[in-house]
Amino acid sequence: MALFKAIFGSCPTVYSDNGAVDEAELFSNSIAPLFEARDVDRLRAQPDSKGILRLEIRNEAMETHYINHLQLFEVQHAADEFVLPDTQGHPVVVAAFTLR
Repeated sequence: MALFKAIFGSCPTVYSDNGAVDEAELFSNSIAPLFEARDVDRLRAQPDSKGILRLEIRNEAMETHYINHLQLFEVQHAADEFVLPDTQGHPVVVAAFTLR
């Protein structure tokens, strides 16, 4: 899988922390215009003390992509809760779950 990802990785990539933290690869399911779809990724980045969230988007592969729409969702939740996208890409807060 790592070799496949290195050759055919989805770019552009979203970084935080001045480009040091790899947050998400955009277009994960959209390898061609025919498969274009919404891609929702959970970010670990946090705003700074002024409430500003800085993200950097880089296209590091020799590919050509066009971003139709970019949107950030802020979901407030308790420390013991986790946010995941549902099948439609909407954020859902979950708690007391078990991974199997």
